[in-house]
Amino acid sequence: MKERKSYGIIILISVLLVAVISYIVLNIVFSPYWDSIYPPMGYLSFTSFGQAESDDSVYTKAQAEEDIDYLVKKIGRVHPLCADGIPDIVSETAENVKAEFGDEVDSYQLWRGCAKVIHMLNDSQSMVLPSFKLSYLKEHRELIDGGYSLTAVNGTDLQKLFDENKEILSYETEAWGVKALLNLLDTREGLKLLGLYDNGVEYTYVDASGHKTVRKYTPDDFYFYNSEGTNDTDAVQTLDIPYRSAIYNEKAAGLTFDSLAYDDDLKRFLYDFFVDIGDRGISNLIIDLRDCQSGSSQVLDEILMYTDFKSYKTPGGVWRLGPYMMKWKSEETKIIKMDVDIMFGGNIYVLTSSNTFGSATLAAEILQDNGMGSVVGEECGNLPSGYGEVAAFETPNSALLFQISSKQFYRIDEKKNGQPIIPDYRVDPDQALEKALELIN
Repeated sequence: MKERKSYGIIILISVLLVAVISYIVLNIVFSPYWDSIYPPMGYLSFTSFGQAESDDSVYTKAQAEEDIDYLVKKIGRVHPLCADGIPDIVSETAENVKAEFGDEVDSYQLWRGCAKVIHMLNDSQSMVLPSFKLSYLKEHRELIDGGYSLTAVNGTDLQKLFDENKEILSYETEAWGVKALLNLLDTREGLKLLGLYDNGVEYTYVDASGHKTVRKYTPDDFYFYNSEGTNDTDAVQTLDIPYRSAIYNEKAAGLTFDSLAYDDDLKRFLYDFFVDIGDRGISNLIIDLRDCQSGSSQVLDEILMYTDFKSYKTPGGVWRLGPYMMKWKSEETKIIKMDVDIMFGGNIYVLTSSNTFGSATLAAEILQDNGMGSVVGEECGNLPSGYGEVAAFETPNSALLFQISSKQFYRIDEKKNGQPIIPDYRVDPDQALEKALELIN
């Protein structure tokens, strides 16, 4: 009896040991998140996040080259574009970057070099950022929030700045490339990367009436977000609730999303909204995604549960899993119905701009390509047949953060593959809501 029990324990231990070894091997060989600093739940990685001490660190040529090689290695292992090998343009750019390094390489030279390599992927989701602290201009953000537009820095207009620095920006459409440039211009460190900061900077703004104003800023005007002993908590406006609703008139109601945040609060919010417009007999829904750049596709699923649509097609794509490409085809997804008395069966209008990105672009694609809604505004910031599902890593010496896409998506409407979301009604984004209401009326 004891002998049988011993055999049972040995078998159990053996099975568990094989399972653990298989799990580790599968992660090493196939998982795009192996060595990732932020692996999703269920994926294995022994790498932890390490923050760079400051932006004035200096590295040897060998250390800088090691960081570039590590970046290229991860691109080759994770990105779908590299399934059959790293493209020559990526390898050549990496070698050119390394050849430009001197005996000592500062943080900004290395950041710029890594950005040049990633730019060659033509992927707005793959990018590089520093792990050292970033300092912001409080007044700059206040002016932008107040309706001003930045038109020039140190006397150079934005378009020229974009043309001079596009080799280090990650974008699929030029409009999103300009957004990426503006993000750099929002911080002192970004200005240093662009070579625009010399113990101060001059910004030129224009308000809605066309009035121009020039502001000069010194080092004292910059702040570190949430640093101790400052008013940083008041410097950046945040929205506690990234969605809101509106009743425009007896015919139209709207949902506005700053982020497609999916949680129980959103579910209750949408339930109350659709019950309300059902009671009112409203037959036109406007979904405003003009400033929505992140979130979950489950938000659109939740919205469609209140409509009388029966099903919709989803995008196909490929997922890079080590040496293999896992393909999936566009499929018909059945829409589950909510238990409400009145299902929404009217017209849907989606408002977009070059700020519409990621899951918001996907939502616009699903509605347009399935014939479920009309798009009003301008082209989205990224291509629907682009990349996504990023894995995040960190260079070994400079601790530069970079993320690489592991999936490539195909357009639902195959005839439009490679094209941006082209609005059914192309208007300036600022007039998109007025245009939608005009169409309804």
